Amino acid sequence: MAGPRIPASVGPRVLVGVILTGTLSVLDSTLVVPLLTTIGAEFGGGSTVSWLVAGYLLTSTVTIPLWGRWLDLRGERDVMWAALGVFLVGTIVSMTAPSLEILILGRLIQGIGAGGLVPVGQAVLAGRCTSAERARMQIYYNVAYGVAAGLGPLIGGALVAVSWRWAFALIIPVIVLAGVLLFGKLHEKPRDVESRHFDGVGSALMISGLTLLLLGIERGWWWALALGVVLTAALVWHALRRKEGLIPASLLTSKTIVAAVVVALLIGFVQFAMLTYLPLLSEETAPDINSGIVVIPLTVLWMTLGAFTGILSLRVGTKPLALLSVVLAAVAAGAVVIS
Repeated sequence: MAGPRIPASVGPRVLVGVILTGTLSVLDSTLVVPLLTTIGAEFGGGSTVSWLVAGYLLTSTVTIPLWGRWLDLRGERDVMWAALGVFLVGTIVSMTAPSLEILILGRLIQGIGAGGLVPVGQAVLAGRCTSAERARMQIYYNVAYGVAAGLGPLIGGALVAVSWRWAFALIIPVIVLAGVLLFGKLHEKPRDVESRHFDGVGSALMISGLTLLLLGIERGWWWALALGVVLTAALVWHALRRKEGLIPASLLTSKTIVAAVVVALLIGFVQFAMLTYLPLLSEETAPDINSGIVVIPLTVLWMTLGAFTGILSLRVGTKPLALLSVVLAAVAAGAVVIS
């Protein structure tokens, strides 16, 4: 069956280019997980090795709103090239790292770039499609994400017998291809850029608050978790009172958007936990088997169901699908816990 028609305002080059930028983040994060034991054995980092994943997720998370705001100020072209450039630099630093500390630094830089790739790519499509067309284009996104999430652990597991540095070397051609496809296709900065201002206070509150929250969860530091909650509350208070803040007040006062964010957060907990920790658990229980095999059922369903959710949401609405997703995620998490 043929896929949904690509709108003329998007075109195949732009569609494939932005999908590649989005899948870079998924592929890069899942490639490294099966290699953590090998990297730890080479550098002797002990528990510090976990920062190859935690650091990447930290910087990619806290920088997303900053990239989004910069997109408002500078436009698609400048921000996409900056995100691709930062991601490429981080990849090269990681690939050539002589020590665990430099490798972690490279992963932090990669995360900063990844924080811009996904939202900017989505914004490129959003600015060229109607809501119905975006739902159809999401089919391509979901399938590509599923493929990347499935291939990442498999390739990473295979590279255990070769060299972990290949996990980063293989990413570079994808970055270059995405850049070639998007070259000359992105819009320049918005015309009314002079009337827009950067929210320094909001940015500081968001970065510090999210960083402390993630550190508190990752390291079990209750003081960091408590302070992160306080700073996040201060960010909400600040956003509700600022006209042109980092986070528009209209987003925080919309029950629909708040509910959607909560649902995405809950599902994200389950999704990334399984993609990250199932391969690690597999290494302990079945070290002779490619650890990426354990996530194949997850990614196959991701691809097949993801190919229909965009169109299905137009027919039945997003609320039933969101509720079903939460229920299925809870059942899956429970099954893993008791297995």
